[in-house]
Amino acid sequence: MSPAHVLEPTYERLKRELMSGRWPQETRLEAQKIAEDYGVSATPVRDCLNRLTGEGLVVMRPGEGYRVPRLTEKAARDMLALHHMLVMHALAAQPSDPFEPGDPDDEADYAGSVNALFGELARRSDNGALVYVVWALGERLHSLRTIEPAVIEDAESELARLREACIEQDADLAKAVAAFHDRRLDQIAALVAALP
Repeated sequence: MSPAHVLEPTYERLKRELMSGRWPQETRLEAQKIAEDYGVSATPVRDCLNRLTGEGLVVMRPGEGYRVPRLTEKAARDMLALHHMLVMHALAAQPSDPFEPGDPDDEADYAGSVNALFGELARRSDNGALVYVVWALGERLHSLRTIEPAVIEDAESELARLREACIEQDADLAKAVAAFHDRRLDQIAALVAALP
């Protein structure tokens, strides 16, 4: 295992670049080339690729190596439907603490803001496993989320309204969360088609 002072920054950078779409779907990720680009040895890069494989952000195929996974319409639909169910479960927990959305400007992009919002809703359930799974699904849906504003009309204003409903603890919050997910499920074919 690589030393933490090399491994963690390498992991964070690689994950950030994967999620930002630096490499298109099905791109082969060569540890040596990435290591040269990052100025580290290939060992921490391979360690990071293995870790990211476990998170579902990279796939490893025997004889082919590491690749950026292809997000199919079915996989996207399945993940989004599961994300919806888990967030609804979190909402049903009826937490007593207030919603703490953080500053939307702290999130660099729309996709990060969506994941932060649903991560906060999950956190309020006081169920650590639920928080982890909602966050992990959000990361796997990140590439789809990045293109939502280009495919779904008013996606950013819809997110702002959902954030406000969370802050105000609106009685119709569950309906708003369901509508948010339903719009994306309705547009899943267009979203997947728009991926690079």
